[in-house]
Amino acid sequence: MLYMSETQIYEQLGYFQKALRDYESLNELEGVTSLFDVIYDLGIAGIYMKQFHFDQAQHHLDACMKTFARKKVKGADRSGRYTLAQLYFIMGDVSIAKQCLQEVMQQENFQDPITAAPLLRLFYVYEPDHPLFEVFEKQMKQHVLDLDFDSHILLANLYEKTDMELAMKLMDEILIKARKLHNPYALIDACIQKVHLVLHTSKETRVIHDLLCEALSYAVYDEVRLPFFYLRKDVNYLEKDLLSDIKRSTSLQAYQFLLDVLCIRNEDSLSAREIEVMEEIIQGYTNKEIAQHLCISQATVKTHLINIYKKLDVTNRIEAMRAYQKT
Repeated sequence: MLYMSETQIYEQLGYFQKALRDYESLNELEGVTSLFDVIYDLGIAGIYMKQFHFDQAQHHLDACMKTFARKKVKGADRSGRYTLAQLYFIMGDVSIAKQCLQEVMQQENFQDPITAAPLLRLFYVYEPDHPLFEVFEKQMKQHVLDLDFDSHILLANLYEKTDMELAMKLMDEILIKARKLHNPYALIDACIQKVHLVLHTSKETRVIHDLLCEALSYAVYDEVRLPFFYLRKDVNYLEKDLLSDIKRSTSLQAYQFLLDVLCIRNEDSLSAREIEVMEEIIQGYTNKEIAQHLCISQATVKTHLINIYKKLDVTNRIEAMRAYQKT
């Protein structure tokens, strides 16, 4: 279980690739104990959920609930429903998510701010005026020194409605703490939340640009997508010039990641298939080999290359690779 704890720390810090590799190495221990199976499936489901790999997350949550039904492992049912509620909120199935939330909140140990905060933050996106938040705001103010990153961010969200200056001050403190503790996930989360506040106050383009670039620098490799979910309602506030500046300041992969996670359509961005073609080109494969690897015709490969050259404003493979890999 000590090894499992280390893996869970990787997840909390946002080192998802390391965590998944560790979980994969633990797969051979599946079935040793029912408790192990529950922790294993919940852990992997939580990572996939934060990466927005919903089918994989659902698969492991189903396995967790089956273990509970078969072995009645203590805590498995409510923990599984907690993660399930999060998953449904992210996917937009609000009515089902609220049902799961109601079941979870009936459990006494989920009624404290720190335990409830990750789930309540998602609920807040849809119903910020729900009476439940008044209760939790009072509780969080009474225990402000004991709050973790999620509950602190939720408190800043609640302050936003009545005292934007206080909300901004609290978010700055969260950012400083995340940087000081070298916590990548908390840093990504805080950067995105600060972007939200700036978009609704000073609208300082340079501040927004720097925060998004900082978040992307940590988010892309491990596919940390969940924090960006909270910015989707603010997409219309992101000006095209700002997005163009981010494109010039980051890698093409990071820029595409931002567009995808915020569901922004951009005619100048490479499609998922075009990115696959570029990855093949970087490895030195010919059009014929790329066609074989991707199960498409050579003519289709050529069409993709024409579109790629146009979007990257280049005329040949060498220039395309340089533009694609530019940071």
